[in-house]
Amino acid sequence: MLTDSQILHLLHRCENAAEWILHQIRGNLQTKDWASAVWELIVAEAASQIGRISYETETPGRARPDLCFELRTGEQVLLEMTFAFQGNRSATQAEAHPVFKKLQEKARQARRAESPYPFVVIMATDRVFAINHLRPSRTNRPIHAVYSLFEQSQSLSAVVLVPILLDTEVFTGFIRQARPSILLNPAARHRLSTAARSAIEQFDFNRWEYALWTQERAVRLTLRSYLKTSNSSAIDVSALEAKGLPSPDPFAGVPCWTFSWRFCQLRIVYVGSGYWLFNRRRRIGRFTTAEKAARTAAELYQPFPAQLIGPYGIIPHPDQGVPSELEKWKIEN
Repeated sequence: MLTDSQILHLLHRCENAAEWILHQIRGNLQTKDWASAVWELIVAEAASQIGRISYETETPGRARPDLCFELRTGEQVLLEMTFAFQGNRSATQAEAHPVFKKLQEKARQARRAESPYPFVVIMATDRVFAINHLRPSRTNRPIHAVYSLFEQSQSLSAVVLVPILLDTEVFTGFIRQARPSILLNPAARHRLSTAARSAIEQFDFNRWEYALWTQERAVRLTLRSYLKTSNSSAIDVSALEAKGLPSPDPFAGVPCWTFSWRFCQLRIVYVGSGYWLFNRRRRIGRFTTAEKAARTAAELYQPFPAQLIGPYGIIPHPDQGVPSELEKWKIEN
């Protein structure tokens, strides 16, 4: 998923934010569960860009979630992370799906925590077909497995599915892009507020350059060797290469139009002689006017399906997606 150098840089950043050595994560990085530990670090760093984070916060019950995320308003959300190593073969029933089984375990953990705060699971996989929203069969889709779990549990407030999928990129061939989506539990004991959902949807899971192929579930010996020599000390990043590190925000101080929708952070920026449409750091296209860029964004980023069945028939989807009118976008200087 990430190179050893990237993992160590990421660990360094998260330990600096936490202001202590993350012994449990270091230990997990030296086992076959290294991918889940890396994913925990990726989510923690993404959350730290939006609000405050703390690790393994005490709860009234017998379980400690991976992370407590605190919004700038003081509202708190408990986060639990997991990474799924899955094959391309699908389960025939929702209850047999790997997503269902992992979430069932997390639901028990959420129940044991007995916390008054919302409990959210963020699940990722880098298997191309493992979390795919376009599967033809309704009974074997991960999204159906999630809602089947919601029918049995009130402990989970929401689930964020994050497939890290292969995608094409101009000039470079292929890249991996995280494409998250959030599913809310309508029967949750502690529901996620609109502000909390909006904050989570600002998490950028693409700050790090993912490797095209992930080592199978096995111990990473080189990573374990380095961590063993520095098990109780801060990571020395001076000798590590900087390849794959998140670059500074290229839009800092640049006038642009912005619009946030779900996990998309869209920007229209004037560069050279044209207007470029970006989704976070990824270039979508170049246009002669900002209005054309906004109309293209509206076509690309909209809810599916566009209509729903309401109590009195078919109604438009309440989520209107990204507006095509540029005046509805926010101007940032």
